[in-house]
Amino acid sequence: GWAEAGLNALRKGFKSPKVVCDAHRRPKVSYFAGMIAKDFVSSMIDVSDGLMQDLSHIAKASEVHIDLKTTALIPEQEKLGHEVFLLSGSVQKGEKEDSFFTDSNGIRIVHLGRKPNILRDLRALFELRKKIKKISPDVVNTHTSKAGIIGRIAAFSIWKKHIAIVHTYHGHIFYGYFNRNLVRLIILIERLLATLTNAFLVSGKQIMEDLINSNICKKSNSFMVNPGIN
Repeated sequence: GWAEAGLNALRKGFKSPKVVCDAHRRPKVSYFAGMIAKDFVSSMIDVSDGLMQDLSHIAKASEVHIDLKTTALIPEQEKLGHEVFLLSGSVQKGEKEDSFFTDSNGIRIVHLGRKPNILRDLRALFELRKKIKKISPDVVNTHTSKAGIIGRIAAFSIWKKHIAIVHTYHGHIFYGYFNRNLVRLIILIERLLATLTNAFLVSGKQIMEDLINSNICKKSNSFMVNPGIN
């Protein structure tokens, strides 16, 4: 909307049109709507960053992990005649796993977990590489930051078969999570991983712009896929 137009204008050094610049710098709050909603709404969030990215903000604030329904894609792919293998790490303590993983004969990568652990992550890398080599896929599509790192390295390390590597960005952690130096390191790692990646799927216009501006993705190998959320 106008706030995004104002942001783009300010980024380019313009101070006009004033109406769009003010929409970004001084957004008008609908206090009346808030007064009406106060009796039945317990929380609210601005989703201007994109639904998937703000979904991760909600999960972080709530100290929970949200499982994205990427599994719903598998039956549709199989209808098209593709053979699909679902590989996943282990859920953390206190988390509940979708039963679809077991029902679809998902392959467990035992040592792959969400929390960083150098020894377990190295074991996960070799475990995943062994599974990928045995399956011998034409395409490997990774999701989430950590699985994206380990999965892409594992797939790329199998030299005898050229595997097309695709990574899906459901969001990123460039803003609001870590200090500036750590963010720079994360961006550097993502740039290095991008050299191993054939294509990117991105769930949002703003996320794609951020990735391109950070020299991680290119327009030529990035494709926007809108999230299936109403």
